[in-house]
Amino acid sequence: MQDFDKIFMAIVKNGADGMTRQLFDMLPIGISLYNKKGVLVAVNKYEIEMLGVRSKASLLGMNLFYDSVFLPEIQERFSAEDEFFLWHYYDFAVAAKTIGTRRSGRLRVFTHFKTIRDERGNIEGYVLLNMEDKAIYADKNNSVLSEPGESSGSMDFRAVYGEDHEIVELLAYNVEPQAAALLGRTKVQLEGENLFRCGIHMPYRTEIAALSSENMMFIFYYFALESRRYLRWTFMWKGAGQFTSRLVDITEHIMNNPSVSFSESLFRNVFDHSPVAIVLTDKFKHIEDVNPSFLRLTGIQNKMEIVGRIFPRGEKARSIHFGENDGNEIESDEVFRIDRNMYKEMTKDELFLRLKVQKLIKSNGTLRGYIYYLTDVTSNKVYEEKLKVQRKKAEEKNEMKSRFIQNMSHDIRTPLNAIVGFSQLLGLPDGSLTPEEKEEYSDHITNNSNMLMMLVDDILNISDVENGNYKITRRDVKCNELCANTLKSVEYRVPAGVKLYYTSDVTDEETIYTDGRRVQQVLINFLTNACKHTSEGEIRLDCHVHESEDFIHFSVIDTGEGVDPSMADDIFQRFTKLTTVEGAGLGLNICSTIAKKLGGSVSFDKTYTGGAKFDFYIPLQQFKD
Repeated sequence: MQDFDKIFMAIVKNGADGMTRQLFDMLPIGISLYNKKGVLVAVNKYEIEMLGVRSKASLLGMNLFYDSVFLPEIQERFSAEDEFFLWHYYDFAVAAKTIGTRRSGRLRVFTHFKTIRDERGNIEGYVLLNMEDKAIYADKNNSVLSEPGESSGSMDFRAVYGEDHEIVELLAYNVEPQAAALLGRTKVQLEGENLFRCGIHMPYRTEIAALSSENMMFIFYYFALESRRYLRWTFMWKGAGQFTSRLVDITEHIMNNPSVSFSESLFRNVFDHSPVAIVLTDKFKHIEDVNPSFLRLTGIQNKMEIVGRIFPRGEKARSIHFGENDGNEIESDEVFRIDRNMYKEMTKDELFLRLKVQKLIKSNGTLRGYIYYLTDVTSNKVYEEKLKVQRKKAEEKNEMKSRFIQNMSHDIRTPLNAIVGFSQLLGLPDGSLTPEEKEEYSDHITNNSNMLMMLVDDILNISDVENGNYKITRRDVKCNELCANTLKSVEYRVPAGVKLYYTSDVTDEETIYTDGRRVQQVLINFLTNACKHTSEGEIRLDCHVHESEDFIHFSVIDTGEGVDPSMADDIFQRFTKLTTVEGAGLGLNICSTIAKKLGGSVSFDKTYTGGAKFDFYIPLQQFKD
């Protein structure tokens, strides 16, 4: 309406060009223009024909605020309100007293009144848009009917009200198929649905909400984007927040009018102000125009930058085509992704869209092009992707849980069986065991007890980490002393024939501020793994200052069987076991967790081929607690 305001004011001020005046006269709706004093200064041909006046001169000069054809309560609204809609009766008997008219009786008229103001809010004039009621009427039972031969349909609604008695939901029921078709939908799509969430733009919620008695109705004119039909839509009150409505197709009335430009102007007005993103293309799918909603959606600043480009692009987009039996519209079930690779002018990285396409047909029946309606489903797509990630994580956790239970059922049972079995042998009352056998069995019990304790420690450590009870207590620790104590803790695990030793390039007085107990825990874990997988050769613990001199670098190097290359990238993941040797697959994951809490890191050296080499870095200097 804002664009028409400019046209109207140009006519009021006698500053309109010939084309503007021609458009004004050709519009198939009655228009009366008044200056800021309320004096009628212009009327179009449709208004003259509708009122049946013999001369335009008999109308010009009349004052809006004193025109007796309008009831006093309507005249009061002219002064008090900037804009309103209403149905009223134009009494030709009253009008004949001031104008010459060929008509008699009363004419039911739909009037849209608007005050036109300038940018500072000052009144410049007034406009009345009038359309006579021809298509519909109300019978004595208050049901809205159409005249014979017109395409129409009805549907009922139940309203849900919000603050200020405004309708926030309009739930459809008793939907006739023809009514749904006039809106470009099906009965199934509308039945029980909230009209505001079905993509149907309802501009007159407040007026509909104002209906409060059975003899009240509200009628408005509506352009349905989905079906490209011009509709007269009547709402009537049924009581208790319920309405009945009837839609009447007036497309032929408008299209058969000599003024084709009106329908084009109306479509352009809808196109420009629609909240739905719309793209117009030629029959070869080259972009001819896009509306402001499309520009806002994509972030493209100037539509001329993409005019002439193919739309839509991509493999999925090429799958949209009309078959012989598809009619004039098709809705894709696919979600299309567009990004800056397709349209570098976009300010958004990517968008996911659902498309509905309609053919544009010329008057001779040939294809003119296509109109695309775009629904942004990016947030839904992002949500779906997040769900997929979360589901994958849940599946991974479930798999880890299953693997953990399987490992525990085997690895805990193995040392327990050994402890119970050898304990029973030691307890035999016949005294048949030799001292050597008793010593051997005691060693087995001790070794398996240590193994069981290690498994339980690992489980408790993981539990502490997950519960937030894994504490770090830092103090000054001497590096060489810490490493020497670490070797003593594992030397009994070293297989026969394997050499265990320590090398260092730091002085005995070199200290680091860290949690020595946790550092030892990492090194003991590395050394224990080395003992498990090394049957000959050597195991070496090395300590030196890293080249950057910011970190102390510990290494555990062995000449054992090494690590399967396929597992090298996953060995610090929970429940990942290097071999079938007993263990829960938790130790290296615990090492990684400890290192991070100490501000350092652990890694596996894939370049070392003589066995296995694990590295542990912690900062040389840290802030005091």
